[in-house]
Amino acid sequence: MLHTIKNILSQTLASLQKKRNDSKQLSKYNEMLNEAHSFVQNHISENSVLIVRLDDIGDFILFAPSLIHLFENFKNQKLFFLGNLVWKSLFENLFPESNVQTVWLNKGEWFSNLTYRKEIFAQISELKPGQILFPSFTRSILLEGIFKGVFPNAKAVAWSTKSGFNKHILNHNYSLLFDRPEHGHELEINQSFVEKYFELDLASKSIFLRFNIPEFELPKNYFVVCMGGNQGSKRWSEKSYSKLAEYYSNLQPDFTCIILGGAGDVSSADKFKSTYTKSNCLDLTAKTNLLEFAKVCKDAQLIICNDTSAAHFGALQGTKVFVIANGNRYGRFFPYPKDFKNVGAIFPRSKNFTLSKYYDWEGKMSINMIQLKDVKSSLKGFLGA
Repeated sequence: MLHTIKNILSQTLASLQKKRNDSKQLSKYNEMLNEAHSFVQNHISENSVLIVRLDDIGDFILFAPSLIHLFENFKNQKLFFLGNLVWKSLFENLFPESNVQTVWLNKGEWFSNLTYRKEIFAQISELKPGQILFPSFTRSILLEGIFKGVFPNAKAVAWSTKSGFNKHILNHNYSLLFDRPEHGHELEINQSFVEKYFELDLASKSIFLRFNIPEFELPKNYFVVCMGGNQGSKRWSEKSYSKLAEYYSNLQPDFTCIILGGAGDVSSADKFKSTYTKSNCLDLTAKTNLLEFAKVCKDAQLIICNDTSAAHFGALQGTKVFVIANGNRYGRFFPYPKDFKNVGAIFPRSKNFTLSKYYDWEGKMSINMIQLKDVKSSLKGFLGA
């Protein structure tokens, strides 16, 4: 009885918090739309296209194969691309000879700095696209909603958004809205956007990425541990990681353990090292740029990680990847499609995850519900050890 009462209270509080967050977001949207008013561009160029993709690093990695096909299939049209500044180096490495004019958005500045937003509005308004493509499956009124508002006469194309307080905004006045699939991995969703837009079939096209990365010194044989994650509920404990790494090191004693991550993962790396008893450890946390990060992932014999960009860097370069995931967005990012024999994942046992019930589920289940012994067993099965 007490557990039931606690559960009801927890759900009620979560619902109230969501309503407050939705209200704040809508207020911010109206504020930013007013800021953009003097930059609204009614004149457009029919022969130009703006592609907008502003999500995070891992999302871009999963979009890049489809972006290649987008660029290839636009003929005799001027192309613009609005992207997230954080992965600019990846874009430029994958598309070194692209004839696309780019604009790069610093999302931190965008949300916090009025002067910066006005600079971006001024820069964007000069593009005058006849069409705007919003290929992201997860949509935001504070990003694409605002940029669409700058070009009221442009033909806008996007995925239809699922139900929510902002649905009426994100689905309003679009020239073409694609119906959302009931399930599909992010790779498949991105490819489907291109197929629907151009009415073609990309089934036989390769999705693997080839970065042009200068060589730098790395151990001959190594495995990667990456404990990053943009939410606490996605971060498995450092102690558990160290014990799992020791387990794998016993299977492969000649392999070096490389800890990989960004500046925000230094503390996690230190906690890992404080309990890791092997001597074969190299800490590269916050010591690589994004392209070097990709290189480390490519040449690893195995990547063990949370639901983070390292998994996608490895998966799309053919590296073996094993992911410890809490089930959030189940089916969209993990598990990978069955064709990806190089990618495995484990989820909390307390949920019987299925695509029909939990696809794209937005949950905050703690990843630390996953027991070390279960991960060892699952990893062993994945490796065929």
